Amino acid sequence: MQLQKLGQSGLEVSALCLGTDLFGSKRDKETCFKLLDYFHEQGGNFVDTANMYACWLPGFQGGDSETVIGQWMKERGNRNRIVLDSKLGFDYPGCHGGLTAAEIERECEKSLRRLQTDRIDLYYAHRDDRETLQNETMEAFYRLFRAGKVRAIGASNLKVWRIAQANAISRQHGWTGFSVVQQRYTFARPRPAADFGPQIFINDELKDYAQASSIALVGYSVLLTWARISRIPTNCLLNSPGPTRMSDSPFCAKFPRKRERP
Repeated sequence: MQLQKLGQSGLEVSALCLGTDLFGSKRDKETCFKLLDYFHEQGGNFVDTANMYACWLPGFQGGDSETVIGQWMKERGNRNRIVLDSKLGFDYPGCHGGLTAAEIERECEKSLRRLQTDRIDLYYAHRDDRETLQNETMEAFYRLFRAGKVRAIGASNLKVWRIAQANAISRQHGWTGFSVVQQRYTFARPRPAADFGPQIFINDELKDYAQASSIALVGYSVLLTWARISRIPTNCLLNSPGPTRMSDSPFCAKFPRKRERP
């Protein structure tokens, strides 16, 4: 599988990223290990998870995906060959959510323990927090970066102007800013009235900003085959109007498909 540099993050990742939102919950440990083994054997090294996966399923409290990935890396002894990302921002049992400094530091430590590692390669803000000053959020991320607990910082489901504002604050203070943005993306285009909750799409404005700022774009829900069976009706979608400009910026397709949560 082709490897590529992920913008200015300093990370080199496979062109496909393995999404693991249902790992450790709907997918049992044995199945997860088989999927992770196969992905890695094919040259994949980019694995995506989040602290709250999969708290929305009955009987699960969050941290399930991180836990099984940590077990796999420990058993295989391959942590140094994996580029691992995780996220915080949504609430789940034992976590109020948000992007305060205390929440960022606390959730990072919890994720590190579940993943059985000393670092997260790419740590995303999973959603915006308009009640917390961005100075506080970005300084907290920078402290994790300085401590070696994260190697790069990303944003997911944030509006373009909020990403630009956060990065301007980081530049002003000499902090590490967002170098990767992960948003929803597919070659089908949503109808104007479509409602996808907190999920924000990659659009032309974000592509232009990412190209001008050398920010890498990562898409989730790119396959969209789940539209026939998910809560999102297919009539929310339009066909793609033509070729996109994703080649303008580094791009990774995240799979398998996303369903209940971003």
